[in-house]
Amino acid sequence: MPTPDGKLKPGEAPMTEEKWVQNKSCTLSKREHKWHWKNDPATGLPDANQAICAHCGEETTLTRKTLP
Repeated sequence: MPTPDGKLKPGEAPMTEEKWVQNKSCTLSKREHKWHWKNDPATGLPDANQAICAHCGEETTLTRKTLP
């Protein structure tokens, strides 16, 4: 785990390209998406239905009645 300033701790190695591709995809990492409301560019406020995953950046439409 990197330090707060973004550097690796002694003894840690950077991720390989293959590991990074797997880590940045929720599907390949077998983890659930962590949805956050996407900001509406016109108002700067959170959008009522558009969400974005904090891990992989996938966008979707959410409602109170359905989840993707």
